[in-house]
Amino acid sequence: MAHEAEPVRAPFSYSNYDVTFRSSDKVLFHLHKMVLSKASSFFEGMFTLPPNPDSPGEPQIVDMTEDANTIDHLLRMCFPVPHPILATADELMLHFAPARILALHPRFLEPTSAGMPPEYADIPASAIWALVEYRKRCIEVAREAVDDSDATQWMATECPGREPVWISRKGRVMSVTGSWAWVACTDPVHPARHVQVGGRANSLLYVRDWWTVYNAAAKKELRSLPRGEVVRRWAVLQPAVEDAVTCRQCSPKAWKDLLEYSQLLAKRIDSLTSLVEIKLPF
Repeated sequence: MAHEAEPVRAPFSYSNYDVTFRSSDKVLFHLHKMVLSKASSFFEGMFTLPPNPDSPGEPQIVDMTEDANTIDHLLRMCFPVPHPILATADELMLHFAPARILALHPRFLEPTSAGMPPEYADIPASAIWALVEYRKRCIEVAREAVDDSDATQWMATECPGREPVWISRKGRVMSVTGSWAWVACTDPVHPARHVQVGGRANSLLYVRDWWTVYNAAAKKELRSLPRGEVVRRWAVLQPAVEDAVTCRQCSPKAWKDLLEYSQLLAKRIDSLTSLVEIKLPF
């Protein structure tokens, strides 16, 4: 057959194939109709079409508009392709099958009443346990981003949204000019508290209570869903903003500052959880 001169992409080079996908850049994928039909109703409908009368008895050839790399990623969500132990969540999403295992991904798993995903019947218990442990570790890492003195250190001196707090060599906070509204505020009436910066006992930063209200709300939500977008939700922001507007200094810029900070914090959380490793028995 003429198309056999074109390269075949491994591992989609099954010897007993009954359909061939040909990418836009002329790479072949030798596949099984049955597997594709089970993975997608689209493919199931495609294979009900009559075969090419010019090639009776030969595997069907389907010309695709996508390139080989795109098709490769798609097929890895349909076929149980063996792959080395993967380190990151993004690699997991690209390489493991079946397709709805994406719904089991612990970083994106939200409570649902839809019942047990059917893929659980085919996934070994050891893999489910690994996913549960991975999700627990992601929750721990996400909550650490809002939970300890290192988080305060990041907010005050490393976060790119405002001028860093000036801390002397001896560890004393010297200036908060240009920092976030909840740090720069000097209103003696509005409630505030001291927090440690970087775990140093003498580095005490005076912050308004409404920021700690926000931190507590973010921490609570991250307990069930370790995703950055959680800390940007209105339900998490609202209590702090309502508290902040009662302060004459914070009120004019509280919403803008907290919104910007939440966006930066969300990026930090996603960056930290992306480094959590997972080992699956595939």
